Amino acid sequence: MITAFPEAAIEGHAGLVPQMTNHPGDRHIPAAAVASQADVIVTDNTRHFPEAACEPHGIEVQTPDEFLSYFFDLAPDVVADLFLRQVAEFRRPAFTLPEALETLCNRLPTLGARLRESPDVCAALQGHR
Repeated sequence: MITAFPEAAIEGHAGLVPQMTNHPGDRHIPAAAVASQADVIVTDNTRHFPEAACEPHGIEVQTPDEFLSYFFDLAPDVVADLFLRQVAEFRRPAFTLPEALETLCNRLPTLGARLRESPDVCAALQGHR
């Protein structure tokens, strides 16, 4: 992650860890969010980040499906295009478009449903048959 996103490395948050009231093993995460002025923590482990522990710090907790669906709502054509390009670039393993969409729907059902209804994805699926 550091190689791909060096700006994601957060320092100087250790002093905030004791102030966090979420799950003890994950207190470094909202501390880093506060230190970096992040608004959102994206995780499937939402039970370790209850609203009562995060809201006082102005942090919202979202699942990956919620987070990515929000971006789809903002720019559906861009997200659909990115999805189609990723599918085209899959090599190990290679996925057909229907396989990739089904896999996505199993993991991110809201985003998958929105992509399935996207005109660009619908057109690509029609061309795939």
